[in-house]
Amino acid sequence: MLGYSWGGALAQELAHRAPGWVGAVVLAATSPGLGGQPPAPWVIALMATPVRYYSRTYLRIVAPLVFGSAPDRAADSSHGDARLRKPPTLLGYSQQLYAISGWSSRAYLRRLQRPVLVLAGTHDPLVPVRNARILAREIPGAQLHLVDGGYLFLLEQPEGGCQAVVQFLDARDRAQAASLGRSLQEPFA
Repeated sequence: MLGYSWGGALAQELAHRAPGWVGAVVLAATSPGLGGQPPAPWVIALMATPVRYYSRTYLRIVAPLVFGSAPDRAADSSHGDARLRKPPTLLGYSQQLYAISGWSSRAYLRRLQRPVLVLAGTHDPLVPVRNARILAREIPGAQLHLVDGGYLFLLEQPEGGCQAVVQFLDARDRAQAASLGRSLQEPFA
């Protein structure tokens, strides 16, 4: 399961509450919530308004400040286009902000027993890289991969992040195949 940003919080919850449903987890541009490092206050203020979903001009202005992106990259990307075509409802957006404001995974991170890859952009103002370091340190066996980019690194520079995801999943598949091979040979040994 790959969880990006708020979806990373959801991925952490699912891995904790229903571990049988989750084989491996990739956490991208996400945090442990309370107990992690919040963004700067001015980034929070810019995030509190959903105007960037309704105005390409506003998105161009705030993208470098909130996402660490070049102004035209976030506004003119397929992600920006999709968000401008179908913005979240004001109720949905406010509920998302409310839900994340009091959430934390810090109490259970050490008990997650799934392979985890933590990805972060080194220039991410919205989810500071310290959050990725906290997740990687607290989750047993977690791998940390930093990408030279901002919050939208998987969309703006997919090569680095996507390559890390493929390598992580390939290594997991090889380990599972080796384990399966050993278990199949044991009855005949």
